[in-house]
Amino acid sequence: FQTILLGANMPLQELPAAIKKTGSDALVLSGVIAPDKSIINEQLPKLIQDVSVPVFLGGKVTAKSFDTLKKIGIQMIGTDIDTGIKQVSNCLNFRQ
Repeated sequence: FQTILLGANMPLQELPAAIKKTGSDALVLSGVIAPDKSIINEQLPKLIQDVSVPVFLGGKVTAKSFDTLKKIGIQMIGTDIDTGIKQVSNCLNFRQ
């Protein structure tokens, strides 16, 4: 994979433009601490709606908010990087 690091403080509302500008095939996010509820309940669903690529989320936050994240369409890749890479790869190969 070719990765583009956007930084830990990149506002979610700027990600659709970054995806379009870079021609990305997927968006992979990671979270260690539980975000503010507005991020999970408002910003992430809007992000899913505004992008045309799969959105993956890894890190401990996936366990803390699993049901809600799954309902909004985020693909959880957990905390194991090797397993996460396989999941992303399988999804992207399936799309091609």
